[in-house]
Amino acid sequence: MQILPTDDPFFFWVYLIFWTLCVLIVFLPFILMWRQERAEQMRTRDLKTLAAMKRAFRWGSKTSHTDYRRPAAIYAMEGFAKKEADAAQRAEIALLMRGAISRVMHNSDHRADNYVSQMLATLAAAAPFWEADFLEQVVRSRLDGGERLGAIERFAKLRGRASLEVLLQLADDAPVAHVVAEAIGRMGKQAATPEVLSRLERMLDETQNQRAPSTAARALISFGEAASPVLVRNLNKIDPWTAFTVRVKTAGIDAAALIERLFIAGILDDDRRGLIKPSMITKMQKALDVGDGFEAVTKFLWRVRAIYTFDMERYPVPDYAVLLRRLTRIGGSRVKITAIRVQMDGEACLEVNCTIAGQPARFAPEFWGNFVDLEAVLRGLNDGLAAAGLRERFANLGNDDPIACVIVGHDAGLTKLAETLGLPLDVGTNAPIVGEMGAEQHAAAQT
Repeated sequence: MQILPTDDPFFFWVYLIFWTLCVLIVFLPFILMWRQERAEQMRTRDLKTLAAMKRAFRWGSKTSHTDYRRPAAIYAMEGFAKKEADAAQRAEIALLMRGAISRVMHNSDHRADNYVSQMLATLAAAAPFWEADFLEQVVRSRLDGGERLGAIERFAKLRGRASLEVLLQLADDAPVAHVVAEAIGRMGKQAATPEVLSRLERMLDETQNQRAPSTAARALISFGEAASPVLVRNLNKIDPWTAFTVRVKTAGIDAAALIERLFIAGILDDDRRGLIKPSMITKMQKALDVGDGFEAVTKFLWRVRAIYTFDMERYPVPDYAVLLRRLTRIGGSRVKITAIRVQMDGEACLEVNCTIAGQPARFAPEFWGNFVDLEAVLRGLNDGLAAAGLRERFANLGNDDPIACVIVGHDAGLTKLAETLGLPLDVGTNAPIVGEMGAEQHAAAQT
């Protein structure tokens, strides 16, 4: 059977080449597309040498969110600069980062390059001698404020108090004002010049950056200015934990005295005194001295096993039986939770029954997928404690993260700390306690 139109070898090869080209024309785009997609899926672990990292960095897209070559190369070079690179290789990496950042740092459209922050971290890992000078250009540039935050922190760390002049100029740049205040606050009391104090006080009125007043307040506290009349007048403009710290400091309460107030409020039971070490008091005082009331309180309570912190988002769904067993640890014998029975409907928890302090308690949490209905939990437990005639109550300390910080205290003691020092209680999960506070305040107003 004759397949070719002729037996001539010349025509045979022409015929073969013709059909080969046809096949390539049809399938080549698909082959190239497959190779491109495979290249774009590159990961940091795939880059073993500096040469491979540089190729990926140069060929990777600067704007595509599906091309992983460029970010993979940046992260790979950061790790390489920290652990394996010699001086020449670190210098090469630093120059590569500086060139790429320089090309976009005068463009206010941050979409021009989505990896400036990562490149700055890689530059820091390479640590060239000219880094601080270059960072001064970056922090003054038109880059998006989010891209400059890390540069400001690094610049202040490298230059120390010599960076104050630049930082004070940046304090008028609203998107980065909060990081400027944080950087200044870390410099110690020697940085507290009249000009610096005045600028931080004016920052308490910052409205375009909602974080700036709180960070400025913490900087003032770290400079020993917690009792500044300007700061005290503006407590309503700063976050609750910083305001709590101001009230503690202005009341002359140090760490040891604050711990005693926690005992009086029933947040700490007497059986926890043996756990307290001098180093714990020192750490609490350091946190208070820099304006971080949240860390001062929660870290101390964690060290003496009087707080249970957890992510409100649980996978796959909340296990309320486990949650109750862990909550009973912080209350000890005062609020022992036993006889836990959970009624489920598939993944949804319909009802939880238990015994708390010998009193039956129940609650029916709303099903919010993998989020804990903490309000229902605390309300059910506290109703049981009230029915038992006990003054102990569970409460959740407020914070900006989806992290629960559950404590146990006396109802009146928690109320007094909230009223006198502004101890931040989460209004949503502490509705009964907050309701009692409102009732007491209303009654006082009527007398």
